Amino acid sequence: MITRRMLLMVIAVLLSGAEAQAVIISPTVLEIDSQSSGQPQVIVSNNTTQITPIEASLRRLVFQDDGEFVAQDVIDSQLMVFPPAVMIKPGQSQVFRLQWIGDDSSAQSESYFLRFSQPSLVATRGSQSGIAVQIHYNAIIHVFSPQQAPNVEMQVTNSGEAVVKNSGNRYTYLSLTKFLPAEESATEFGLTRVEMMKSLGEHFLPPFSSIELPSNSLLKPGVYQGVQQ
Repeated sequence: MITRRMLLMVIAVLLSGAEAQAVIISPTVLEIDSQSSGQPQVIVSNNTTQITPIEASLRRLVFQDDGEFVAQDVIDSQLMVFPPAVMIKPGQSQVFRLQWIGDDSSAQSESYFLRFSQPSLVATRGSQSGIAVQIHYNAIIHVFSPQQAPNVEMQVTNSGEAVVKNSGNRYTYLSLTKFLPAEESATEFGLTRVEMMKSLGEHFLPPFSSIELPSNSLLKPGVYQGVQQ
């Protein structure tokens, strides 16, 4: 089981380590409007001195009520990626195009790993096992429709512990959410967006899920309604 924080860590590793990798993907996070007629794309660049084989595949992220998720192989996906496999010459790049072929009636937004696999053409030098090493690179794809929307609420206890719940059918991020008092017992945070980020950190909020935040003295007890910024 993988947590939503690990999902953000995947993004951070992709961003911070991209320049050090032999194969670079850009962008590493992509949002697709299911009603758009365009074809979003991800570019894979080969910075090695050898021809590099790349295979593209999709894995659906299935989120649980607590925000954790499992990545499942996609058999019959409404999200397509082209081409499925290529050979990229040294110093060259390949454009992979994405297309949503489903309708707009999805019950909620969907998220995927777009996996680029680099199978080894030859066995590892000096290896006696005969096992070839395969390297994977992941981009994260979020698919949504304009009719979908997050609905975020935060409940803070007297000890400063908080539960953030997204009962909407679209994902969002904590950094994109401003919290306003939802009842008389709650008071304004009085914190800027930067202060909120430093205090609470970044969190991905999947649809129909909730996350628990550690105790924080800056959080005042009460119920707060999230407003998307």
